[in-house]
Amino acid sequence: MFRNDASVAKERLLSTGPRKGFWGWWLDLVAPPRKPETTASPYLREKLRKAELAGYFLFILVFFALFDLLLALLNRRLASVGEVFLFLGFLALVGRLNRLGRSELAAGLVIVLMMLSIGFVITFALPDKGGSDLLPSYDFFIYPIMIGSIFMPRKLIIPFTVAEIAFVWYNLLLGPHPPEILRARGTPTMWLWLARPTLMIGITAIVSWLGSRSVEQAILRADRAEELMAAERLLSAQSRLLLEQQEQLKAEIAHILMVHREAAAGNYSVRASIKSGGMIWQIAHTLNNLLARCQELARDHDELSRAREDIEKVANYIEHLRQGRYLPLPICHSILGKRLIYALTTNLPSARPSQPLRSDGRGTGPTTGSHPRSLRISLESLGGGKEEPPSEQKPGSGRPKV
Repeated sequence: MFRNDASVAKERLLSTGPRKGFWGWWLDLVAPPRKPETTASPYLREKLRKAELAGYFLFILVFFALFDLLLALLNRRLASVGEVFLFLGFLALVGRLNRLGRSELAAGLVIVLMMLSIGFVITFALPDKGGSDLLPSYDFFIYPIMIGSIFMPRKLIIPFTVAEIAFVWYNLLLGPHPPEILRARGTPTMWLWLARPTLMIGITAIVSWLGSRSVEQAILRADRAEELMAAERLLSAQSRLLLEQQEQLKAEIAHILMVHREAAAGNYSVRASIKSGGMIWQIAHTLNNLLARCQELARDHDELSRAREDIEKVANYIEHLRQGRYLPLPICHSILGKRLIYALTTNLPSARPSQPLRSDGRGTGPTTGSHPRSLRISLESLGGGKEEPPSEQKPGSGRPKV
């Protein structure tokens, strides 16, 4: 039962929102506000709970004080009106202390006022009463202990109990009383009279102390249970997060391995598509840069291979021309090969030779037309330079000198 009540109280205390309704307005007036600073630990929550209970008790006292004020005004007793206003001022002071977080001091002042009121009545209103009237009046001292155990700290129960028992003993043994009580002093009857209120007050204090401790322990158990549940929820969430991260890491590693296999097979256009929030996105970014450079190197290597093949084709074509065989122009695919074909076709004569050319540029037999000059292609002409005419031929002449 205590666990359920403590759980409900804890849930109510943990709500840091504004209090609602009439009681919420009253507690906001006389009790500390609910905020994270006042509910951060079990000790602070228990302190706030007792402060709110003290606020409820203050409302009861204010209600009775207002009722007494109404009766005093109706009966036109000005002295009673002043006393009521004085009592209301004291309650306002207690409520202010409780609102500022001094709940222990506020509860102590209320209990002290109750004890002083009972002691004042016994001392000044019942000095001439006999034992049958006086002894039951000591029973009123159990009410401050019982009521105070609800909202005052448990450590104050024992000091207040000792103070009440000391007052009872002082009043019976040393206080002014009628002859009936005076004659009983020093006799076993007096010890019986002392034992009755002492045992009643002491038993009440012990029960109140045990009840207060049981409530505090129940609330602490509820706090620990809530903390354990919160810890379990946190561990469960962390476990799920770790599993998700593990699955994500496995997927990213598998993707990286696939990219490596594609790159090892010669496909340098493949890329690792991992978001920047991934666990190994830096590795993927570095791998993509490496693949981009490898792709550029592969492209350059292919271009160089095509250029080498085109140069072989052009060289073979030139060798066939030197041997007097006319072949179609080779088809080049590289940029360098296309430049060679362009340079070669620009300097190539339009007339086809009728006889094979010798190395000196002269034909082996008679010709009916003009002989083309011998082709001498140097590295400069392959690079785009102009071909120099032979020494036997002047620029502009169509036939070599015989």
